[in-house]
Amino acid sequence: MQQTRTTLLVILAILLAGILAACSQSTVRLGWVGTSSPGHVEASYAKFTGTETRTVLAQAGRTLYLEYKAEVDAGDLCLEVKDPFGKTIWYATLCEDCAETKALPVDEDGCYTIFVEGEDAEGSFDLVWEQR
Repeated sequence: MQQTRTTLLVILAILLAGILAACSQSTVRLGWVGTSSPGHVEASYAKFTGTETRTVLAQAGRTLYLEYKAEVDAGDLCLEVKDPFGKTIWYATLCEDCAETKALPVDEDGCYTIFVEGEDAEGSFDLVWEQR
């Protein structure tokens, strides 16, 4: 009886782990070397598939400045900024060797989300943001 109960619990645990793994988002980071501090994230990698997310508490009437540099040797790398309601206010696909400073007006108070998304990307990025 005890052995049957233990076997049943093990099977349930394996099934639960499989279900949870199927629901999770897949992230691959090979050779990832990165640093992060308030208002700054940078990384270099041999392969990056997934999303890096940062939030910024911003005030209406101000401007959110993003300054980025990226090297994309393979795959795709994108930047996206969403307002507090989840609406995309800016999106860019980053090229082989690019750098830009982007000024985004802040229309609503709240948390703005910055996404760095990679799909089989090889290279690096350096992203700085501030509100003025």
